[in-house]
Amino acid sequence: MARKIRVSPHHAKERIAYGIFISALGCLWLAAETGLIQTSVPIGPVIIIILGFTMFLPWLKDS
Repeated sequence: MARKIRVSPHHAKERIAYGIFISALGCLWLAAETGLIQTSVPIGPVIIIILGFTMFLPWLKDS
């Protein structure tokens, strides 16, 4: 039987915000790969670095 995990309203909003943020980065990466956006900076590694930093922000905020 599956257990229900209780999530506080703060964490629920945070998870939604991360989902929107990751989706937006994915759309940006896809647009760059298909040629809709012309950049001289490789978008892929930049997106991965930003994603890594966003995962650290809640941890740094709690410290």
